Amino acid sequence: MVEMKKTKRSRPHVPGYGIPKSKKGLLTWAHVCERMSGPRNYWVGTTRPDGRPHAVPVWGVWIDETFYHGGGPDTRKARNITVAFAWTEFPKDATRWEFE
Repeated sequence: MVEMKKTKRSRPHVPGYGIPKSKKGLLTWAHVCERMSGPRNYWVGTTRPDGRPHAVPVWGVWIDETFYHGGGPDTRKARNITVAFAWTEFPKDATRWEFE
C-alpha cells in the first residue's frame, strides 16, 4: 500500500529544455485520482540499490486516494522502495506520476 495524499506537484529539472517554472498547466490532484482509479494494470518503476532502473507491470487498485498493488515484501520493487521510497507509476495510457 502506498499513501499518496501529500504529493507535491512540480516539474522536472532539465536545464536547457525550456520547461516553464510556473505551476500553470500542472495536473490537479483530482485529475490524478480520476486517471489512477480507472486501470487495473500499471507499470511501476523503482531504482535498485546500485542505481540501475527496475520497471515491472503490476495489478493494482486506487481506493480513497491510496494505491494498493500486488507483490510481497521480497519482490525487487518492494526491496527497492525500502531503500529509497521513490517510484514512478504508469497507468495503461502512459501518463506518468512520480511519488517520493
